[in-house]
Amino acid sequence: VSYTKRFNDSPFTLNVNASHNQNTLSKQVNVRLPEIAFNMARIYPLARKKIVGKQRMYEKIGLSYSFNFRNEVTATDSMYKNLDFIQSKLKNGIKHSIPISTSLKVMKYFTLNPTVNYTELWYLKTIKKSVDRFDNAVITDTITEFARGGTYNASANLTTKIYGMYNLKMGRIKAIRHVITPSVGVSYTPENNSGIRTYTDTTNTSYKYSIFQEGIYGGTNSAKAGLLNFNLLQNLEMKVKSKKDTLNPIKKVTLLENVSLASSYNMLVDSFNWSNISIGARTSLFNKFNINFNAIVDPYALDTTGRRINKSHLSQEGSIGRLTNASLNLGFMLKSKTTAKTEKTTRFASEADLAYINAHRNDYIDFDIPWTLNFAYNVYYSKPVFEDSKNIVQTVAFTGDFSLTKKWKVGFGSGYDFQLRDLSYTTLGIYRDLHCWEMDLQWIPVGPRQSYTFTIRVKSAMLQDLKLIRRNIPSIF
Repeated sequence: VSYTKRFNDSPFTLNVNASHNQNTLSKQVNVRLPEIAFNMARIYPLARKKIVGKQRMYEKIGLSYSFNFRNEVTATDSMYKNLDFIQSKLKNGIKHSIPISTSLKVMKYFTLNPTVNYTELWYLKTIKKSVDRFDNAVITDTITEFARGGTYNASANLTTKIYGMYNLKMGRIKAIRHVITPSVGVSYTPENNSGIRTYTDTTNTSYKYSIFQEGIYGGTNSAKAGLLNFNLLQNLEMKVKSKKDTLNPIKKVTLLENVSLASSYNMLVDSFNWSNISIGARTSLFNKFNINFNAIVDPYALDTTGRRINKSHLSQEGSIGRLTNASLNLGFMLKSKTTAKTEKTTRFASEADLAYINAHRNDYIDFDIPWTLNFAYNVYYSKPVFEDSKNIVQTVAFTGDFSLTKKWKVGFGSGYDFQLRDLSYTTLGIYRDLHCWEMDLQWIPVGPRQSYTFTIRVKSAMLQDLKLIRRNIPSIF
């Protein structure tokens, strides 16, 4: 159950939720009652009400605020009769977040984005650890008292854009544009001992722990970090002369939507200062093919036992780093020809519901398209240590749907795992448009997860929790 309140002519919104989840196999029941979020959209407290002339630097400082409260308990269904036990398992907490940021032009061509974030946690329950002097076992006690902890971090990023244009005379290709967006930043998180305590075992060895570690929002940051962040984005486009469009004879074609390279250097640690290098690339071809590539490169070398050592891979092996993870996704979509997309209209929904549906078309079954078919080929590579730890997983997946009538649609999905040499997760779905309602049947016909789920629900976004669900999930034990 969800309730949202927006206050007119103000930046404030209030959202109140209550939820209940139950696992029929493990008998675990999770109840959240209530969950409250009070948010203030970004405001500019130092800005003048009527700006005359150039905007001043301090007027660009933006401030927002969020308040989150959660109260929840998780236990088996039979234990909910024991109120003392439920009260002992009850978790709650409050989280305040205040981000402050601005954006400044530096030397005409650069943009500086400084940010300060402050987070504070409030709890009514904390923990206390001690050691039993007879068997050296760690004892964890729950303390019922109010406790708070706060943490902050600050960062500043400097970025610019570099444009390169290459004019060509190669048939229909007129020019290639290359955009490079470098970014250099610094971030600082101070050492935070808020909520940090110690206990000593029978050998007089001390251990640190956080009294908030079992809290619903976790604990506060304790490690100090000072990072230099590096990021490089690239985009490659081509201008092509169109044969069909006489009004706009020059058409822009994207060759590489995004190529990224990122890493960071921690100035406040005595070893392993560099983080892993993240590489990513994304593009689409002919508005049908999508290509995504991601990789992780470790800049540090390994010793003869496979242990990571504080020496660069470049000095030991002559290359910038070790490729530890990589993934490649190739996908394309086919669909039957359809008329141009128009705004959905119906007499069975309000204007607010129609506006939501038209703004979130992908969340609904489109009965105007007779059929669609999507293919995806995925390759995942990992080699955390030596050659014998290398693992390559290849899968192909396909999903699609087709309309039997204007009101009936059938969807399906399956695939093949080349490593297991078997069909992957396979589903069959049947959808029925019931005007203000809709029916959905999801069936898994093969494999260890054979089951079905039958749902009838209201289409209206305001009544999305009004639904009837029937499941048949066989036990795996």
